[in-house]
Amino acid sequence: MDHARHFPANFLVSNYLTIYAGFTKILIIPSTGQAEVIDPEDPSNTCPLKSHFFPPSRDKVPAGGTGAWWRGGPTLCFRKPLAHQKGNPFTKLCQVGNQESNASITTVINRGGAASIQTIDNAGNPVLWITGGQIDRTFLKSTEYIPAKGDAYSGPDLVRPRCCHCMAKMDADGDKILIFGGLRGENRNDGATEIYHHGSLQMKTGPSMPKPFIIYACGHVVSQDKYKRRGIVAIGSTKDTSRVWVLDVKWSEILSPPNKARGTGITTADGRFLLLAGGDSHSAKTIYELKYLKLRNWEWKELKDLQLKRDPGYFPVAMLIPDSYANCDKDKIQGFVIIIIVIIYIALIILYRDPSMDQDRTAQLAIPR
Repeated sequence: MDHARHFPANFLVSNYLTIYAGFTKILIIPSTGQAEVIDPEDPSNTCPLKSHFFPPSRDKVPAGGTGAWWRGGPTLCFRKPLAHQKGNPFTKLCQVGNQESNASITTVINRGGAASIQTIDNAGNPVLWITGGQIDRTFLKSTEYIPAKGDAYSGPDLVRPRCCHCMAKMDADGDKILIFGGLRGENRNDGATEIYHHGSLQMKTGPSMPKPFIIYACGHVVSQDKYKRRGIVAIGSTKDTSRVWVLDVKWSEILSPPNKARGTGITTADGRFLLLAGGDSHSAKTIYELKYLKLRNWEWKELKDLQLKRDPGYFPVAMLIPDSYANCDKDKIQGFVIIIIVIIYIALIILYRDPSMDQDRTAQLAIPR
């Protein structure tokens, strides 16, 4: 079943990876301070935030949010406290930022610590699927869909309650979603995973993780050998240590990051897996790349020329955004240069146009019919 046609023109699903044409910049929404944009393809490219860029401050972005580029802007779903109301309750919303203003989408449940992924609903419509999470100390197995237009609505329940987990596509058309990691209640997790198949509407047991933990970073990675193997990366914590597991043929533990991390991970437009360190360590602004050299051969590389300007704190949210939205300086210069070249090209055509062609055309018009 090919569901790629249901998505916008710039949205393609290919071999586990959600690829965006023209989505090469990364937006980091921290748990503290301002958001920022980086360009992994050109670290020297400066990308200042636009005036209406969401979110502006920590006051509007509690930790434990989840989201992606959706409805034409960066969409973040989280529990926002209403401090002015008695008992300090939480509102239910996803907030969408765009170049003009911010808009809110009311969610079904005011969940925190949820996971999200772009996929399709049971009818084949493109949606942002939000799963699990918690309300206070109650862990949730409910899910909901945020459609491209309209109100949020309930999705299929998970097999078990789950919080602080992750999701990843398992097939080329995005029908099968792997749900893994996190807590199941009372700070316990037995390592069980689930696979939901939107085509058959079935939730099945997936490959168990040998060591259960809270997932704070996940994504896909592609091997650099001729086989181009693909794996699902899961990075989490057990007490004071960071551990990394990869699912290719089976779950396997690999090298941990050079420094303890509590940030987030993202797969770039060209299939690289980047880890934003985060946390409270001295290397919180550091970005690492996980290199899949060949089967069972991995390497962490610190990207010294690509660093964050600000500490992203614990559990920030990272998402790919379109180049046209990123407002990067070099992109604007390149666009200006292209316009100048086109103008010069048109001017040269007009300047060196053969006058005899105009005379021939005039003569043809003068011939009586």
